[in-house]
Amino acid sequence: MHCKEPDRQETILYGENGGMRISNEIEVYSESNGIQTNSQLLGAGNTKVGSVTEHFCRVVRKQDEPIITGEQALLGLRIIKAIYESAKSRKTVYFQ
Repeated sequence: MHCKEPDRQETILYGENGGMRISNEIEVYSESNGIQTNSQLLGAGNTKVGSVTEHFCRVVRKQDEPIITGEQALLGLRIIKAIYESAKSRKTVYFQ
């Protein structure tokens, strides 16, 4: 991968009502009663045991239950598809 830190992979999502950073851990950023809240959903720091990739491997080996259901993953893909469609058409894209 061509980047500053090739061992560190992350995705950052910014939304109107919150955001999310997915790396070795998952952090959700939102607001509650006018106060910014940050929640860590999985892992701690850059430890292999707590990483999203390691969790995926444990699920594949049937050693753990997935933290995200198939339905949630499908919704995420639909959102990403809508983002691309919106960028291409320069219009708001709605879906159910």
